[in-house]
Order: sequence, then C-alpha cells, then structure tokens
Amino acid sequence: AGRAAEAGDVIGLFTKDGPDRESNLYDMQCMWYELESGACHARAGHLGPALKKFAAVEQHFTDMVEDQFDFHNYCLRKMTLRAYVRILRMEESIWSHRFAHTAACEAIRIYLQIHDSRSRGASPGADGSAGAGAESGGALDEAERKKLASKAKKAAAREAAKRSGEKAAN
Repeated sequence: AGRAAEAGDVIGLFTKDGPDRESNLYDMQCMWYELESGACHARAGHLGPALKKFAAVEQHFTDMVEDQFDFHNYCLRKMTLRAYVRILRMEESIWSHRFAHTAACEAIRIYLQIHDSRSRGASPGADGSAGAGAESGGALDEAERKKLASKAKKAAAREAAKRSGEKAAN
C-alpha cells in the first residue's frame, strides 16, 4: 500500500532486538518481505533501494546453490544416495522458483526503465528514481543540463580520439 517504513516497523517486531532489522531479515532469507519491499520502492520511484531488494533475493538463491557443494561430497562419502538424488532434483529446479522468477523480472523491468529514462535524456535521481526529466514532465534544471552537456562533450572527444588513433594505425 506504499507504506514501506510502517511495514518495516511491523516486520521488525518479528526479528532480533536491535537497530538493524534489515540485516536480520537478510540473514533469515526473508524473501517474501524483500520482494514486497522492493515492489513498494519501485512503485514509489525509488529504483535504487528496489534493485537492492531484488538483488538480495537473487543472492539468496545463489547462496543456496553454493552451499550444496559440500553436501555433494558428504552424500557420496556416506552413501546417502536417496538424499543425494533429492538434492540433485532440487538443484535442477531452484531457479524456477516463483521468488527467483519475480525478483529477476522486476529487476529487469527497473533496468529497462533506467535505460529508457537515460535514452530520453533524463538522468536518474540520487535515489535511483527517474529524476526530473521527461518522466516527471519538468525540464532539467541548470546543473543537470550542464552535467549532460559535459558528458556529451567528453564522449565526443573520446570518439574523435579513437577515430584518430585508428587512422594512425592504418
């Protein structure tokens, strides 16, 4: 419902006491919260924090896969083949889990939104949002305009230097 801070306070009641509830939730691999928090941030236009939440979900799945390497040796050494077959089947389907799929799709959507806003000339804001460019309807302020002009000038100079270097090599 767009109340990320209030939701964080409520979920904080179920974590260890202390100021760092985000770290506790990450350590507990609370993926449903990270997905919902990321979606809330994305809806509010805070793309940086949203990407951080979706990347955390992907990291949980990567950690699960990496943790299984020791289990392979253990199963073969102890001859627990039934457990070994179960873990192999789980590894085949772990990336098709709906949490992994949702996190990947939402992260891709945000990356595309960032790319589209940059291709339109709008610069992402400090919080990762689309900024004050074409998406919010306002014109770029003077500092952003100067920064974009400077970037364009530097890119043109690099391209010219690259072309002159290629001509000298031929």
